[in-house]
Amino acid sequence: MEFKADERISQVFMTGKHLGITRLPFFFTSFFGNFVIDPAAPERAKLLVEVQTASIASRDAERDKNLGSRDGFDSKRHREWKFTSTGVKQLGDVQVMSGDLDLHGVTKSVDLNLTIGTLVKDPWGGQRLSIELTGTITPTDFGMYAANMAWSGDDLELSMRLEGVLQS
Repeated sequence: MEFKADERISQVFMTGKHLGITRLPFFFTSFFGNFVIDPAAPERAKLLVEVQTASIASRDAERDKNLGSRDGFDSKRHREWKFTSTGVKQLGDVQVMSGDLDLHGVTKSVDLNLTIGTLVKDPWGGQRLSIELTGTITPTDFGMYAANMAWSGDDLELSMRLEGVLQS
């Protein structure tokens, strides 16, 4: 079953600590997501998410500028980042999707926790399924630094909440 993420509902964001104090999310408002999944056989799931780095939105224009700078996502040179799944495995009660994260010109393998929703009929006669992926990445592994204090610390939480529309 192939699904296309509904961008009007789906969310792609990262969260970092602002000044080491408060968890601050920053969203990416322009992205494409496509996944193939059979809820009865999640180990065969495939996912591709492509995100436009210039679409970053943190509710503060100056912070967005910092996040898009060379120390951050460097949106002028790296116009997108993407996640391409390579497999799904069951670890105890948790499903984990492995994949290649291509960010800031560097590709690294990452593991993200995977939650699969229930297939439902929508009011428009289609079918929808949600998946949620969450995990932690280390920006310095990708040549990214604290983006002028837009985040501090070594880790960013990556979250992708995708509501997919079944493609015919």
